[in-house]
Amino acid sequence: MKRTVYPQKLNIEKLLNDYKLTRTRKKNVMKKLLKMISKVCITNYNVHRFDSKGYTPIGSDFKKRLLNNDYRWVHDILMTGDDPIIEVKDSYKVGESTKMYRLNPKYRNSALSVMELPEQDYETTLPFLDGQFKKNHLSLDPRVYEYLFNLYSEVDSLPLKDNQRVLLRNYIGRALNIVDDIDNGFLQYHRSRSNLRYNSTITTLNKVVRPFLLCNGRPLVSIDIKAAQPYILASILNDEFLTSREEGYNVRTIYPRVPGAILFPPFLVGKEADIERFKQSPFDQDFYSYVLRNELGREPTEEEREVLKKKTMQFLFFNKSAARDKGELVYFRRQFPRIDTIITQFLNIIGSKRFSYLLQRTESYLVLEKVCKEFHNRYPEAPIFTIHDSVLTTPEYSDDLYELMYDTLNSITGIVPGLKMETPDQSVIPSDKSINHVLRKIEKRSGRITHIDEAIEVLEINLNRADDFIIEITTKNQIHK
Repeated sequence: MKRTVYPQKLNIEKLLNDYKLTRTRKKNVMKKLLKMISKVCITNYNVHRFDSKGYTPIGSDFKKRLLNNDYRWVHDILMTGDDPIIEVKDSYKVGESTKMYRLNPKYRNSALSVMELPEQDYETTLPFLDGQFKKNHLSLDPRVYEYLFNLYSEVDSLPLKDNQRVLLRNYIGRALNIVDDIDNGFLQYHRSRSNLRYNSTITTLNKVVRPFLLCNGRPLVSIDIKAAQPYILASILNDEFLTSREEGYNVRTIYPRVPGAILFPPFLVGKEADIERFKQSPFDQDFYSYVLRNELGREPTEEEREVLKKKTMQFLFFNKSAARDKGELVYFRRQFPRIDTIITQFLNIIGSKRFSYLLQRTESYLVLEKVCKEFHNRYPEAPIFTIHDSVLTTPEYSDDLYELMYDTLNSITGIVPGLKMETPDQSVIPSDKSINHVLRKIEKRSGRITHIDEAIEVLEINLNRADDFIIEITTKNQIHK
């Protein structure tokens, strides 16, 4: 279920007052208006889809599918006139990119009203995963509040700039608002049409808070694919994946409409030995540490490994030769030069967005269509949730899930996967790793902000929630003293 939101300042019904419509017709048009407006409302769940100016892409396919015969009419109501409700980015060029839209700034800081509108069932839905949110009770261990206050106190005690303290309050308030939503049963879950990933309230929950998530009062054990994107890349670098016309593990099944994939097979010719060497990388151990050891001649630090892990996304999707020769990116290029050439050729043909969709759709095929479906068939009573390349279940089923996941991935890809099983640490004392994680996030973000009121992810509801929380806990602590 996806929640539809709209600014409280905006009188939706007034938009249709000048039109003579039957009650049913007015209701149907109202739904279309609400869904279009909801697309440009920034929330804690969709902020990643917006650029720094508050614009988000909305494809013509979505608009036509939603608006049908009302396309031009609804478009004019919302996007024309001297003071449109939705603004279109001026720099848009036909045929070069998806149009970018944003909510008129006067509505952007308005409190949001929430409405539950049923989503049309598309072929991308996964009923057995949707059902997990209906038949299981999700909550947060109450200790999460003590943990968040301790985390806030630790980071706030550091020498931060004023805008960094605002970002810290927003970070804590965002976590608290999502925790509130879970505890109140307000859950979101849907499958993306573009990359076929399954997105939910769980995927949105801050990483440092996830250990406190409970399902039917039990903690959730996660099983992750180590170095998932390099592992998946290695598995698709073969002629069968790129040319097979049969149903199964191939581009035709996974991304049938990707343009240009028919040109991929020749790029592999003459590089078979290098591809095989890449496939023989120790994905079942620690691929990133393996690359770093080859470069540094020693065991890498945890921080060095994390940096390389983040740089991997740039290696896969950043198509600039000069940039690929800088910093940690050159490690991959130096150790796997032919793989670098193949990736660059792929990117030249279909672009970074479609190539990322190809890898993400492949991940979704393996994790959702194969691992999760088979696990659900074998253990229909077992809870199962996903965070992209990670699958979660309760402790009594974790060993069975691990074994099934290992066998399934190995069988389909022909490459031994690396899996990591993680039991949640519910200590209320934040680790140095978690403190540094939050600190790096706010430092990085603050470096890109000229004025804090321009930071699109800083929402009034988050700041208010954080301030109320800090006052409440501080007051309680003073009373107990």
